[in-house]
Amino acid sequence: MLKTKKEKTVFKDHITIQEAWITDGKDKEFSRLYIRREDAAVVLIVNTDTNKVVLTRQFRCAVDSKINERILEIVAGKVDGDEEPMHTAIRESEEEAGYRIKPENIKFILSCFTSPGYSSERFFFLLCHCYECR
Repeated sequence: MLKTKKEKTVFKDHITIQEAWITDGKDKEFSRLYIRREDAAVVLIVNTDTNKVVLTRQFRCAVDSKINERILEIVAGKVDGDEEPMHTAIRESEEEAGYRIKPENIKFILSCFTSPGYSSERFFFLLCHCYECR
């Protein structure tokens, strides 16, 4: 069975890159690089007054050379410290979309690792049906 033996930080700025040494417990050992990221909350807001999904437009440096405009995204943001993902969703909804959403209108859907081959980031997906929330 593969297991991480040790790790060290090889780069730290806006992102952190870790090098991990992995062993099979016998004679096999190798290293891998990965990005250490905070978890994120993703909230799909459905405005029931307009019967529309609320999206936001964001500039993303990583895809800027491939497109000529800001990309449409579901509202999302990193979970700060020991913050609950629901509170992240509430904060980000107001910051990114101008929506003040209520905890009782939010439903947890699932959590998953979106790119576990190179990132530790986990997404918490939430759904919010918003009534007169703007």
